[in-house]
Amino acid sequence: MQQSVESTVQVRIDIVAKVSRESASNTVEISLTREFEELFVRKLDGNLVHVESNIATPFPIPYLRLNSIFSFDPRIIYPRLYSALQDPDLCDHLSAKIASEAEPVAGPSFVPCEL
Repeated sequence: MQQSVESTVQVRIDIVAKVSRESASNTVEISLTREFEELFVRKLDGNLVHVESNIATPFPIPYLRLNSIFSFDPRIIYPRLYSALQDPDLCDHLSAKIASEAEPVAGPSFVPCEL
């Protein structure tokens, strides 16, 4: 009797966004890694028969540093991220993560500009 096996691929993206407000020049350091996990499941009984995990092809830019950020508002961060990463879903996620990481960090957030 031949057993049928079903394959499922899961992608995990690890994002580390470090926000620094130590000076008037706010910075964000972003590090990205991707990992693929492939699960093989027997259709007959649903048992997991094999798991294969490996680091996926890296992002075009696995490390990114943004300097002189005047606001951590996601609408302001998004265009700067998109110009480097060209991935709208990833940039949406990163913008929200950066904004949430910036909330608990003490220091200047908005730098006043005189005209």
